Amino acid sequence: MTMEGRSVIEKLRPLFYPKSIAVIGASDNPMKLGYLHLRGIIEFGYEGAVYPVNPRLAGKEILGLKCYAKVSDIPDDIDLVYIAVNARNVVDVLKDCVKKGVKAAIIFAGGFAEIGDEGRMMEEEIRAIARKSGMVVLGPNCLGVANLYVNLNTLGLGASLLKPPEPGRISLISHSGTLTVSFLTLSTVRKFYPSKIASTGNEATTTLTDILEYFIEDPDTGVIAMYIESIRNGRRFIELCKSTTKPLVALKAGRSESGKSAAKSHTAALAGSIEVWNAVCKQAGIIQAESFEELYELSMTLACSLRPKG
Repeated sequence: MTMEGRSVIEKLRPLFYPKSIAVIGASDNPMKLGYLHLRGIIEFGYEGAVYPVNPRLAGKEILGLKCYAKVSDIPDDIDLVYIAVNARNVVDVLKDCVKKGVKAAIIFAGGFAEIGDEGRMMEEEIRAIARKSGMVVLGPNCLGVANLYVNLNTLGLGASLLKPPEPGRISLISHSGTLTVSFLTLSTVRKFYPSKIASTGNEATTTLTDILEYFIEDPDTGVIAMYIESIRNGRRFIELCKSTTKPLVALKAGRSESGKSAAKSHTAALAGSIEVWNAVCKQAGIIQAESFEELYELSMTLACSLRPKG
């Protein structure tokens, strides 16, 4: 399986196995998100190099790390950037990342297609930059990823407190950041932890279907859980689901009219009809969950039935 001529494992590796991370929009204010996300990455035990980036704090230290004015000023190669700046600054930041040769970017900021035409135009610019450069872009309007096999967690400080004793076999793909963190929280309560997590947000370029393909190929993933607001490439999604023997469990947003409205306003998604979704699940072999709790419980039960790796 390939994404633009490269295997999906090769293309998305900088997203899940980065050797270095720059947090753009890092802050020295403990109340700011730029501080919380930087601290979360550090406290979760990530062992690669971490670089704070903020022109206002260039030359100073944040949490013991030297801060740079822009990512292109960092002397070392950067695999992954976490962009925590205002939506209007994201395009310029991405252009600097291209100049630096950054391989993957997570865009935390909201304020794009989900708010209207102006945001939609900015999202189109993001899409154009990613396609021209080949950079993997996750988001905008997303929390990012976690890979518990390498102590990687960009989901924020609250999630950093949930570091498990060992990773599990469930991998989650979610359009909702809130549900993503809730999944980790429930994992802690039940003491049954995931393998990897991806919060995809608006999916300017990298989609839920792309992440699904990665998790199908990923040897550390045994069960794939999904919270879905919409599917951008239905045919490819169905083909991937039918191609795998890994259990697939999904919770679909938009089962009611109010749910459809919430899904659209959250990530600029169109939820689609529940009748079509039911047919997709039947054709693709997807197990449907009726609630968030059931999504977790079904995934956990299926993971418990897997044979041990090796």
